[in-house]
Amino acid sequence: MKKILLICICIMSLNSKDFYYSFIGENKKQISEFKKNKILSGNYKLNTIKRLVREGQIDEAYDKIVKFQDKNKLKILKSSATLLYADIMYKKGTVRLARKAVWVLKQGINSSIIQKEDLLEAYKLLVVLNLRINKPKDAKYYARSIGKIFDNPLSKAYGKIALAQIHIYKRQYTKAIKILYKILVKTNNIDVATVVADELYDAYILAKENQKAYDLAGKVLKKNIKFYANDSFLALKKVDKLLDANMPNFAIEILKMLLANAVEPQSINRFKFRLANTYMRIAGKNKEAMMLAKELYKDLMAQKYKTPYYEQVKIAIDEILMREGKIDTNMVAQKYYGSEVMEQKVLLQELLNLSKQKKYNDIHRMKNIYNKISNTITKRFGYKNIAEVFDTINAKMIKFYLENEKCIELSQVLHTVKDESLNVLIKNDKSRKQLFDCLIQVPDIRSYEMAKKPSRQKETLEFISLWKKLLCC
Repeated sequence: MKKILLICICIMSLNSKDFYYSFIGENKKQISEFKKNKILSGNYKLNTIKRLVREGQIDEAYDKIVKFQDKNKLKILKSSATLLYADIMYKKGTVRLARKAVWVLKQGINSSIIQKEDLLEAYKLLVVLNLRINKPKDAKYYARSIGKIFDNPLSKAYGKIALAQIHIYKRQYTKAIKILYKILVKTNNIDVATVVADELYDAYILAKENQKAYDLAGKVLKKNIKFYANDSFLALKKVDKLLDANMPNFAIEILKMLLANAVEPQSINRFKFRLANTYMRIAGKNKEAMMLAKELYKDLMAQKYKTPYYEQVKIAIDEILMREGKIDTNMVAQKYYGSEVMEQKVLLQELLNLSKQKKYNDIHRMKNIYNKISNTITKRFGYKNIAEVFDTINAKMIKFYLENEKCIELSQVLHTVKDESLNVLIKNDKSRKQLFDCLIQVPDIRSYEMAKKPSRQKETLEFISLWKKLLCC
């Protein structure tokens, strides 16, 4: 009795179609208990594969669905299994598998393996699959078919979304934006709005309307971030797009949600690694973000068995410890000898350390070497480029030289300082007075030329007057 009750409870967890057929076969007779168990077992396997897909483990899901397809003889499971098989092949990202998925879906539709309730998903997949294999005409056929075959407003919205996807593929971004925006304004369905907004975000980015994309991404994540919890593949694609568009804060929100909902240890580790790396994207001058990254990296290092990210995590932790000043730059340089990326990180940290220690002569002596540090590395430390690093250091250097009356050293620095920095210096009462005192000892023609420009304020008159006296003497 308990066993029968358990079977009934499990069967009721299936969708309505599966519930009906779990009790009665096509001949309208009761299905045997053996067959019920086979259905339950098969459905459990499909749900396991779907969970792997949701958590972004596409390779493992693919291996399992291939085995399932080879062994499955139950007609009741063929529709959902075929749809899942095609979806995973699409998410594998290769043209070869995309072609195979198109063939599998077309065969499934023509032979009525794909049931009516799965038909919309099949057509939506056929649109993106045909775009993947460079067949926009076929994609357009299936997009229009969605609008013709299905009467409900939700399905018709998906048909229009599919047409917009084709416009994006053809680089007709204005047309795509017009279609998607119109759907977004009219729909009351939060999931449809999120799907539309996701496509609209892509169109805005491709049309170089980044501010609109930024505003839209913020609204979507605020209203329906849970949408991405149902499909890690989609969520991680969104994360990549947000990072490419320099919107790491939004990417962090999605990754935090994925981590909170992950079940499989492999997925948990994957999301921790991605989240830690993303925190490092904003950790340039944000110590809190760097500490959050450090904690995630430490969690990954503490695993009983080495994760696939072990070596990368070890390097990241060493970088953080170096930036915190807890390990010496020379030690890191020796440990990662031959790594150009780590060498440049060490050089930049060394430069920042010298600035902090006010060893400006050493900086001047090594400037040609530091100038070779790439923008990729400087951005990781929170600077646009190496020129910005030197601008920051120069400002500190000038202040130090003025306060310590090192006028000769100051004169040498002023030749390399940007006009903007010198303007700020001249406008500040305290630094202007200190500069006057230095210029009496070591006159600097460039400072005079800067001060006498028409855009200067009244406070520069004193500066000019002093300069004229210096020049005539």
